[in-house]
Amino acid sequence: MVQSSLDREIFEQWSNVVQANQDLDINNRFMVFVWTGYFDRQVLVVRRQVLSKQSVSLVRLMNEVADYSALLSRANFLSGYAKPEYRQSWREAGRLFDSFAGKGGEYVSAARVRADSARLLRVSRRLKYLADKWLAHSDPRRRWPRLGFRELNRALDALYSAWHRYHALVRHSPMNADVKFLARRDWQHVFDIPWRRRADLQG
Repeated sequence: MVQSSLDREIFEQWSNVVQANQDLDINNRFMVFVWTGYFDRQVLVVRRQVLSKQSVSLVRLMNEVADYSALLSRANFLSGYAKPEYRQSWREAGRLFDSFAGKGGEYVSAARVRADSARLLRVSRRLKYLADKWLAHSDPRRRWPRLGFRELNRALDALYSAWHRYHALVRHSPMNADVKFLARRDWQHVFDIPWRRRADLQG
């Protein structure tokens, strides 16, 4: 999931570079290759995380949390924030647990968790269809769903949000991956170097 988040950040930075340069042909085959390659890759990420059986996925984790919700207490969860490096996040952790148990609830609510799972499945339903029928398998009865980046980003937003919340719940600590920091490395310098030598152009 960190890699997916990092891919998204870099892709958005790349898109900004492309859109700012009016001399670039956005219909060029290489441009289309990058657009579609990123889109397909992220669709498969979504598919993997919403599979519920025989797969290590976020939805499977959510289902297991719902099954064992009576064992997940507020006291146990907040004990993880007693570490010195997390004390400043203690109040925030309490509010996070409220989202699983209701305000002041002592145990995780299975109904709330199942609602989270259903919401994630609903927002990613058409993306999963695309992955199942076109990307991962070839179904002769398939129909091409009209999907775009808006629907993909909506699913990724829901996926990342649930991932952060359930990571914190299970690990008893906040998620520390700073994607914007990880993407700060000057990866864009590759665009400052000519990709073809003059001799290649003359040949």
